[in-house]
Amino acid sequence: MPRASDATRPVILQAAYNLFRRRGFFRVGMEEIAEAAGVTKRTLYYHFDSKDALLTAVLVSQ
Repeated sequence: MPRASDATRPVILQAAYNLFRRRGFFRVGMEEIAEAAGVTKRTLYYHFDSKDALLTAVLVSQ
């Protein structure tokens, strides 16, 4: 059975991708990404150490 965190990562990546594409990397904050993904900032930082790390993961996943 998959863990909840396994399902959370793709949701975060998709939310970040959508926001980065729409508004640009520098105009989007981690709090906004967390809100769009429906997770807490703590959960977001559990999966990604920084916004740069999140961007890298978004680019690799596309």
